Amino acid sequence: MILCAVDLGFGGKVKTPRFTIWGQNSAPVTQFELKAGADIYALLARAPQFLRSRDPDLDKVTLKEAVKAGQEIPPEIAVVQLDGKRFLRIK
Repeated sequence: MILCAVDLGFGGKVKTPRFTIWGQNSAPVTQFELKAGADIYALLARAPQFLRSRDPDLDKVTLKEAVKAGQEIPPEIAVVQLDGKRFLRIK
């Protein structure tokens, strides 16, 4: 409620002699999930660069770099973009 009051009542920032209070957005987050019904071993045979092969699981660092580079992601992998959350900062 305080964040809402700062945003609406004070234009997003309040300065006092002792503190500054403002609202800030966190960075957006990209998540990767294996779609329901997808066979991880078939995906490992087709696109091994996106999986850790020892214990087959999604290699999220490689996937994130591939998305940034504009590479095509296999259809068995769901890419979920989450917006950053807004929070209150006091300094």
